[in-house]
Amino acid sequence: LWSEFFFIVDHVLFAVFAAELLLMFLGNWTTLWGGQFISKLSHWFVLATVVLQVCGFFVPSLDPRHCKVVRVLRIFDVGKVFSFMSTCRLVMKAIRQALVPVSSALLILFFITCVFAVISVHLFAGQDPINFGYFSLAFFSMFQISTGD
Repeated sequence: LWSEFFFIVDHVLFAVFAAELLLMFLGNWTTLWGGQFISKLSHWFVLATVVLQVCGFFVPSLDPRHCKVVRVLRIFDVGKVFSFMSTCRLVMKAIRQALVPVSSALLILFFITCVFAVISVHLFAGQDPINFGYFSLAFFSMFQISTGD
């Protein structure tokens, strides 16, 4: 039952990818030699994905699983959708700019939690071995305390 479902989903996704390629081809082929269609790397990537999928369907010597792996790489092409919307682009830019400060704060929190976990193991391991018996238990307890859990 599930194999038939995934077989149908596979063919529907192939049809969607092929339609997308056709629309990109028709919309960006402005000169005799291709114009914008040839100059963009993302168009080449979509073309390669569809061609490999066609080869997987019609060439029996190819293992279709290898062709499907290439389609998984299309996940990284999702950013193309966000580039069309300026508000989403601003949000993505803000998230990108916030990654370094937030990761720095998390790294400082990690080190402070480690220091307090070591201290708590030495101070409270005998009194509360369930929460402070080992470093990992103490670290988890300190994390719970810091998050208010």
